[in-house]
Order: sequence, then C-alpha cells, then structure tokens
Amino acid sequence: MKKISKISVQKNNPERYNIYMANGEKDEYAFSVTENILIKYGLKKGKELTPFEIEEILYHEDIEKAVTASYQYLSFRMRSEFEVFTFLKEKGFTIPTIQEAIHKLKSLGYVDDLQFAKSYVQTQINTQDKGPKVIYQWLKSKGVQENLIYEALKLFDYEKQVEVAKKLAEKKGIKKGVSQKQLINNLKQMLLRKGFDIPIIEEAMNKIDFTEFDELEESAIKIQGEKAWKKYSALPPFERTMKVKQFLYRKGFDIDLIEAFIANKE
Repeated sequence: MKKISKISVQKNNPERYNIYMANGEKDEYAFSVTENILIKYGLKKGKELTPFEIEEILYHEDIEKAVTASYQYLSFRMRSEFEVFTFLKEKGFTIPTIQEAIHKLKSLGYVDDLQFAKSYVQTQINTQDKGPKVIYQWLKSKGVQENLIYEALKLFDYEKQVEVAKKLAEKKGIKKGVSQKQLINNLKQMLLRKGFDIPIIEEAMNKIDFTEFDELEESAIKIQGEKAWKKYSALPPFERTMKVKQFLYRKGFDIDLIEAFIANKE
C-alpha cells in the first residue's frame, strides 16, 4: 500500500493534478491525473492505494488523454472510426486504451461512421465533383463498413446522379478544335473516371444541348484539317488527301464535313 502525501495543481495546466506518495519523510512524485480521474477515484491526501489501484487509475488516465487528443483531431472535420484509431495509434496509445477511448467518443456522438459517410456523400452532391463509385472507394479507404457506405449513398439517388453528371460535363465545357463526337467521348470518359455508371452518363449526355456546337465544329475541322494538311504536305496529292481524310475521321468529324473541307482545299 502507498499513501498519497500531497496533491498539487500543475502550473502550466490547472486542469491537471500532480499526485505525490510518501517515501519516508519525503513527498515523491508518482503520477498526474485530470480532475475527472481525481474525482472518480476520490484521490485525496492520506488515501492509500494498492499497486493494482494505481495501475487502474493510470489506465483510465490514458483513456482520458486519448479522448482529449481526439477532440483536437476531430475539431478540424468529421473523422471515421478508423481514422481516429490510426491517429491514436500513431500517438503511442495502446490498443485497449484506443478501443475504450473510441467507445467513449462514440457514446458522446463524436465518432459516427454512418453520419461521417452521409456528410461526405452530401458534400460531394453539393460540390458536384464525384460520382458514387469514387465516393465509395474514398469512404472504403477511410475504413467505413460497406453496409454503411451503401446506406449513405441512398442520398445520391438516380436523378441527382444524372443532374451532377450533366453539370460536371457542362462545367468542362465545349473546347474549340475538336469534333462533337470526340468531345462527347471525352466527356463520357471523364464521367467514368469520376465514378458514374454508363446509364447515368448516357442520360446526362442526352440532356446536354449541343446545338451551339454546330458552328464551332466547322471551325474545329478547319483547325484540325489545316494541321493535317501541313503534316502530309510532302506527299503526292491523292495520298495526302487520303491521309487527311483518315486523320479527320479518327478525330470524330462527320464525313460530309470532311468532304467539304477537302473540296475547299483542292
């Protein structure tokens, strides 16, 4: 048994207390605790503690430290349970301490993977930057369970996906110097990379008005055509014409536009 001989408030942190144990006629520093632990275990001068009781106090003190460290980590943005676990592990806390700290954080509502997933999904809907597949992979990388991800993705229904995909495609805009076919293919590939399914992409593309592109396509074939004409200028006329046609066809231009360009050049 060891007896508490003195308790003092830390100078730099008034919310923590230094516990001293009697060692002969001297007061020897033993450990420090938060006010919560001080009250929970009724620590006061003259109280005797067994080695087991001291070990238990220090264990719960570590839990308090882990919870406090997590508060700061969580103050910047919501975190998944896996992120908090990883953060505390890197801080040097033991697995049992981390598990107890996370249990407390969950009971207080600071850690909730379903709300974390829903918040991220809603943010992506609002910012119109990612499709469901990319969202799923990101949440998976944060350790969120699959069933919770699917539950959160219910917020991103079919209509919203089409709307976001359409706005993403429109945001990319119509580029000069490319054919409508190439443009549409580029937009589809971009939406696939963003995590949208093909049916969503097709419907989104059908909702985009490409009528303004008709005039731009005539300008685009001139840009690409002149580039090809210069590239193959050293070839005999017939061979050059065929090469230019093939070049423009691969770029996605309509055959009528290609023929009109060639006729104009010749």
